[in-house]
Amino acid sequence: MEKDIEKMMNIAKYKRLNASIPDVETKAFNNMSFSSSIKDGVIFKDVKDFLAHADDETLDNVLKYSKSEREKNTGLGSSVKADLIKKQNSGFYLKIEQNFTDDDYVIINYKLDEENNALFDLNVIDIADNVKATVVINYEGGCKDAFRNGFYYTQIGKEAELNLVKVQDFLDESMNVESAKFELKERAKFNYYPVEFGAGTCLTSCSTYQKEEWSEVTIYPLFFVDDKRKADYEQNLIVNGKNSLGHIKANGCIKDEGRKVFRGNVFLNKGCKRSIGRFSDKSVIMNPGIKAHTIPTIFCDEDDVIGEHAGSFEPLKVSELYYLMSRGFTKKEARVILVKSAFLPAINLIKNRELKDKLLGKLEERLSK
Repeated sequence: MEKDIEKMMNIAKYKRLNASIPDVETKAFNNMSFSSSIKDGVIFKDVKDFLAHADDETLDNVLKYSKSEREKNTGLGSSVKADLIKKQNSGFYLKIEQNFTDDDYVIINYKLDEENNALFDLNVIDIADNVKATVVINYEGGCKDAFRNGFYYTQIGKEAELNLVKVQDFLDESMNVESAKFELKERAKFNYYPVEFGAGTCLTSCSTYQKEEWSEVTIYPLFFVDDKRKADYEQNLIVNGKNSLGHIKANGCIKDEGRKVFRGNVFLNKGCKRSIGRFSDKSVIMNPGIKAHTIPTIFCDEDDVIGEHAGSFEPLKVSELYYLMSRGFTKKEARVILVKSAFLPAINLIKNRELKDKLLGKLEERLSK
């Protein structure tokens, strides 16, 4: 009976996109690289080495990822995680114990190609107490039938701050499936920029847990869905601690025959007094006939809290287009400028000039088609 229910849930999950997750065989993956602007206070190693010595609580968070009854309908389905654990062929453990300056960063790069066309990556990030850090994770490349199933578990320590930029820029022939779990301790701060540029089909689910008091989360999902690509994004804010702030602020663009679903769930749980949870999804529609959905939901069982949600689909503003055109830009150039402005906050966090220029060039290329 439980399997039947789960099967029904999975069908419902992707039916708006007419998408399903294939059964892909695992194989060796040898195309992941790491670089850091600082050497001391940064530990980076194979996730298997870390898990071999991890305690039971950590193993439960990384391998099992149990949820509350209220959250049971979120996520991509237990079968997706089980498949990843069974087929895992890559992944890292990253611990940062030293403060970064504004110019310091860590970059992890995964690249799909003909030889490395199946990626099952399990990743753990641990930010120590009172540490500020910037981490950039880049997924690129791809080929026909290339596939990725990935998972992140991230813990942000007491009074720590993590700026995390994740860029997915696979070729259109590829499929991307990703789940993530982030946990914040007291007075921790988390700024997350998931940038979704590529993959023919992209299915993602991210859950952020504000377990303790005074934590602050800002998530800026940035997406571009064009041609005949399909995207199903989910962001879950689970607020338990008092005096906490959580905000999901999605911005993106849909073009051609692109299809997109965005689910934003805010959970204001018992005990989170004087907390605020917000979700908004602003989608720019580049042409008529586009099929897209935004599904904002707030679950609340606490008094003295604020919960807000909003969703909008709108074409580029004519007044802004005319303003730029009056300054000498063509209509096509003006459209590119206006859409790029939604992506710049995340892209400007990337200190690596080569990667930043590549992303801006990719965005301009898609917009100019």
